Amino acid sequence: MTGRQGSDHVTSRVAVGLGAVGAVLAAVQLALIVMSWSYPGVGTWSPRDIALLTTAYGTACATVGFVIVVNRRDNVVGWLLLIGGVANLGWWLTNEYAVWGLIVARGSLPGAHAAVLLSDRLWVLPVGCVIVMLLVFPTGRLLSPAWRPAAAVAVAAMAFVVPTIAFGWELRRPGRVPSDESTIAVLAAAQAIELLSLICVGVGVVSAVASLVVRWRRSEGIERLQLKWLVFAAAITAITLVTGLLVDSRWTRVPLLFALLSIPIAVGVAVLRYRLYEIDRIIRRTVNYAVVSALAVSVFAVVAVIPSVALGLDSDLLVAAATLSAAGVSRPLHARIRKAVDRRFNRSRYDAAETIQDFASRLREDTDVDDLVVEVLDVLRATLEPASAALLLQGPAGTYCATSSSPSDKTMHQHWHLQTPAAPR
Repeated sequence: MTGRQGSDHVTSRVAVGLGAVGAVLAAVQLALIVMSWSYPGVGTWSPRDIALLTTAYGTACATVGFVIVVNRRDNVVGWLLLIGGVANLGWWLTNEYAVWGLIVARGSLPGAHAAVLLSDRLWVLPVGCVIVMLLVFPTGRLLSPAWRPAAAVAVAAMAFVVPTIAFGWELRRPGRVPSDESTIAVLAAAQAIELLSLICVGVGVVSAVASLVVRWRRSEGIERLQLKWLVFAAAITAITLVTGLLVDSRWTRVPLLFALLSIPIAVGVAVLRYRLYEIDRIIRRTVNYAVVSALAVSVFAVVAVIPSVALGLDSDLLVAAATLSAAGVSRPLHARIRKAVDRRFNRSRYDAAETIQDFASRLREDTDVDDLVVEVLDVLRATLEPASAALLLQGPAGTYCATSSSPSDKTMHQHWHLQTPAAPR
């Protein structure tokens, strides 16, 4: 076995080991959540739907990270996503362990109070992994050596977890007197390190966002598409989260779950480059249907909800009228909104449609064959951008041929070769 093969073998075993640990943590955590779902008092301390969201997000991160590591071992993004997902599952498992040992079956599990301490501190580990992942996304490398301090800050925030846990454990030791000088000193040190850890997390988050902005401005081609996937998923998650905070309903947790899952999925699609070019179509359709849905809901609210609230009207006829009005307004607006979205997010398709429309209008007036052939090949270049193009016109006097050796060239009009047919024999 060569050194390269041995390294790959070790890498595979480490990835499989981390994946197995993540699967066990997720299974145990899910079992604890389900068994304590309806127990009184649990939802006040730790809402069960939030616990389920956290478990699903950690499982998705670990799963996608494992897939990336298996297929792209040289990309650090996969390792960071895998480790971050496992750390997320481990952190929340301590919370569920404390819930079960202190509320559901009090005194049945040893170390439940220690689990509370770990639950308060371990959240920094998955957050730190996310920060470093954003700094190196999507290439697996930093933009430049100048960004190394930002990564070091995130690593330092994760390293501060150890002393904060140690100080917290010391403060919980039996026999500690709150007014004792040593206790006051340990408490001050613990608070100082915890504050420093929070500062490092804040600086890391700002640095990660700044790195993505700089990388976006410099990117092109495939890297720009990869960044689009992440930005799109993050935007959907942010909108869903803000909507959930404003509405404050348990039903908003369902779209929030799918929004959270979209982030690791987007990272996986971007790094693995699976159906990478679909992002533009997804963005267009999302914006299109979101705008149409918002207009339909607005019309329904104006016709049905506002009169029922302001005037006290409540009838099935009003609801039916509102539904028909919303459907009648959204259908004709769909085409216009799609055209506006294409003009903003898919400029090439919009320009191609405009070019064909202009050509169709000129075609009714143009009667010169030479000019018509040039127009046709010009439209082909502008809409399809082929490597080469040729147009053959069969007539009674023979065949008329027009070719272009470089239709993608902006100076294509200098390269047209119009071959008039030879006289028939």
